[in-house]
Amino acid sequence: YDIADIVKDPHVIGRKILVDVPDDELGVVRMAAPAPRLGETPAEIRWTGPSLGAHNRAVYGALGIGDAELADLRRDGIV
Repeated sequence: YDIADIVKDPHVIGRKILVDVPDDELGVVRMAAPAPRLGETPAEIRWTGPSLGAHNRAVYGALGIGDAELADLRRDGIV
């Protein structure tokens, strides 16, 4: 199977193994559903994840890079 076969497989469709999750930047993203599936406490996917660079300030800050230097890196297309 390649991915095209997987998304068309009747078992995958019937078991709802793949779910479509909305994303503000990408539109709809198809993702694997949470497993295992628990009757009393079902899991759900609430979001696709943070935007690219959303945590740059915290990560670069932990490395000792301040806001001014980070702005320079952004301006120069480095981050």
